[in-house]
Amino acid sequence: MYNILIFGDSLTLGRGIGFDKSWLALLSQSISTEDQKNTIIFNLGIPGNTSGDIAKRIDLELKPRTKNSSKKDLNIIIIQIGINDAKNIKSVGNTQTDLSQFSKNIRNIIKSAKKYSDCIYFLGITPVKESESKKTGSYYFRNYDIERYNAAIKNICSKTAVSFIEIYKNWIRTNYCQYLLDDGIHLNQFGHKKIFASLRKFIVL
Repeated sequence: MYNILIFGDSLTLGRGIGFDKSWLALLSQSISTEDQKNTIIFNLGIPGNTSGDIAKRIDLELKPRTKNSSKKDLNIIIIQIGINDAKNIKSVGNTQTDLSQFSKNIRNIIKSAKKYSDCIYFLGITPVKESESKKTGSYYFRNYDIERYNAAIKNICSKTAVSFIEIYKNWIRTNYCQYLLDDGIHLNQFGHKKIFASLRKFIVL
């Protein structure tokens, strides 16, 4: 039996387009057509979550869902996090999570996840359309910050033998706004399809 445990925020859940069009739903549909391992997919995304939130709950979420795993079972852990950490609150550069604390959180997440699996994937952070994201009120997003936080995840994954799936660098070179909703932050159905295509190459059952 395979367990696929997915942690994330509103981007994971398909906010703005509905869960049935999210990359998580697309992954579930894809696996169900070829599944011979009785795969169970756990949707553990929570809107607004930061790396600190996941660092606090990942062990509590994983332990009961993997306690009956046998040596023949495989736990696959997928994590999509970071955009809320990089969010600027009220003033430029005042990110929700300091970069040094963010890096510490990522290391703690990996440390916890490795107690349950060696098959861990981090999805890179997606870029935003800054002009639209600034219309949200007292907070906004900058690709400058997202790039730094994305690089931190990638660097830590490299040092800890964890798979990192690059999104930011691949998208920023293209007309990536075609993958975003009008708020400039969340993904539309084309963005979710793009994420799914990047991830599906790594998930082999």
